[in-house]
Amino acid sequence: MTTTTEQTTHTLEVPGAVLTYDVQPSSGSEPALLMIGSPMGAGGFATLAGHFPDRTVVRYDPRGVERSVKADPGSLSTPEEHADDLHRVIEALGSGPVDIFASSGGAVNALVAREHWLNDSTALRANERIIWDGLQRPGLSLRPPAGADATTRGWLELASIVVGHDAGTVRPALMAWRERYPKHPANGTVLPTLLAEGRSTTQTPHRVALVLPLSGRLASAAGAVRDGFLTAYFGVPGDAPVRPEILVFDTEQLGPEGAYAAAVRAGSDFVVGPLSKADVSRLAAIPQREVPLLALNTLSDREPPSGGFYQFALAPEEEAEQAAARALADGHFNALALVSGDDFGRRLLESFSRALERGGGHVIATEAYDPAANDHQAEIKRLLALDVAEARYRALVSTLGEKLEFEARPRQDADFLFLGAQAAQARLLRPELRFHFADDLPVYATSSIYEPQPKANEDLEGIIFADMPWIIAPPVADDPLRLALNELGTDEWQRRGRLYALGYDAYRLVPLLYESRGEPAQIAGATGLLTVEPDGRVHRELSFARLHNGVAQALADSVATMAPGPLDAAPRP
Repeated sequence: MTTTTEQTTHTLEVPGAVLTYDVQPSSGSEPALLMIGSPMGAGGFATLAGHFPDRTVVRYDPRGVERSVKADPGSLSTPEEHADDLHRVIEALGSGPVDIFASSGGAVNALVAREHWLNDSTALRANERIIWDGLQRPGLSLRPPAGADATTRGWLELASIVVGHDAGTVRPALMAWRERYPKHPANGTVLPTLLAEGRSTTQTPHRVALVLPLSGRLASAAGAVRDGFLTAYFGVPGDAPVRPEILVFDTEQLGPEGAYAAAVRAGSDFVVGPLSKADVSRLAAIPQREVPLLALNTLSDREPPSGGFYQFALAPEEEAEQAAARALADGHFNALALVSGDDFGRRLLESFSRALERGGGHVIATEAYDPAANDHQAEIKRLLALDVAEARYRALVSTLGEKLEFEARPRQDADFLFLGAQAAQARLLRPELRFHFADDLPVYATSSIYEPQPKANEDLEGIIFADMPWIIAPPVADDPLRLALNELGTDEWQRRGRLYALGYDAYRLVPLLYESRGEPAQIAGATGLLTVEPDGRVHRELSFARLHNGVAQALADSVATMAPGPLDAAPRP
């Protein structure tokens, strides 16, 4: 029989820091299980640790994180320091060998720590290969977490180069990486192999057709997608393989079937588009397509496509699912949902609720508001159960026949609130929630609440939302997409920036999909970390930010990318 005792907290003085770690003892015979992250601390593993009652579980805060204090708080910590810290914690436990569960930068630190026990060059090279192979796993976030040290950042940037560049750009990018990280351990093992291998097997179609509604009511959106697509096309370096010829067809004039047929007759090897959901459904109904197609919208679950049909979209439902995953990873399980009473709000709520419940959470109350209204007091009171408290107060006053001191309090059984709203609605709802005493309730949302202009977001203080990395973490100054939008002006950037990014990534997906043989494929895109699923859908892993003084401040990816599952998300008692 396995028994556990109360958790104990310990401190350990090490060079330059005082570490804090927690030990949950168990009478089980298995080695102790050490859980580490970076920059995530011990608290991030609290739920997961509860699933191992038969193991002694050790969780610790890396130096400079939460309770572990550094002598020089402004100094940067290296993987070597973190590795030495782990080595000292293991020795302090005095229980012999341990098993390690590590996430994000913690995994890199653990493998660096492993080198303490490796005493020959072959084993060291093998260890570095393990690090590299782990970074190739589909779905892994390759964005360096806030505060990442140079070695961790170097590993993640190197992996991003491999998944984010094609044959014409990967070698210059690898050479530039070597200049930035001349002392990185990958220079002696992984980089020479990458330079030798290159990406010479990448195939590019000779002719690509873009089929979009360039006239009619969607002309403005289609124009932004087209311009982003061409920005990526002209941004390919001159020493790249021969660029494909680009053909453009108007689905508004020809119809989706007619535009696709015209593209095939013109000798296209690959088709990108159409844009509207209705047009995508019509092309999916074609029994036999001669040329593979990347649709820029998605089919319903009831419309399974045949082979060679890929789907890539800025779907708000996907953002709602990731908002649920982020909330679960942050330790929030019981949700209130306030969404617009239209089709947009209904779709968001369905996706959010499904993802939250799949991860062990619950939506305990929902309210739908009129998106055209300016006053949402009634809906907010019902959602927060303030109407019930006020009714009880009135009944009590009526019974006693005298006035009483009364201050309404919102319900206490909710961990957070999911807000399904467009930007204009959110600017009304957030202050109303504050007015009704919900200021301390964490609020999660999708990109629809955010406009990339600080003054537009001043009333949205504290909201956590999902959006494409290109919006939340602006790229370097010479990014071709940013330069193209800057030439068009701020208004164009705000109105159509996400659609430009959609077109930009669509072009970069073409060679990846054209040479696809059904294996998982991944690319670091402007709209997210893009993974091509077996069913042909392109999944976007988004970034998360918290609004402060109208500005989106990126949150650490070590938590944001944790997906809910049977081990890291359990129902709250």
